[in-house]
Amino acid sequence: MNTFASVFVPAADQAAAQADMGEGFFTAALSADGSEPATYYWSSGYFESSELDHIVNEATWAHTVKFDDVNTALAAMGLQPVQSPE
Repeated sequence: MNTFASVFVPAADQAAAQADMGEGFFTAALSADGSEPATYYWSSGYFESSELDHIVNEATWAHTVKFDDVNTALAAMGLQPVQSPE
């Protein structure tokens, strides 16, 4: 069964999280005001039960898991997507 979740990883732990879960995870940059540098990275969407179980129970890198909708999860974390300078 798949579960919708948002998983937030501090920028300092992004490489470890990607080495554990895959490079397709934790690619979206976040910060408090939406400007660089990113302080967190996240993945949001449907996770397989085995993926969430691994993140919650086995991952050694720092993380926060939210099961709210995307906007509620971002607001709870006090984060915004980092906007690329144009």
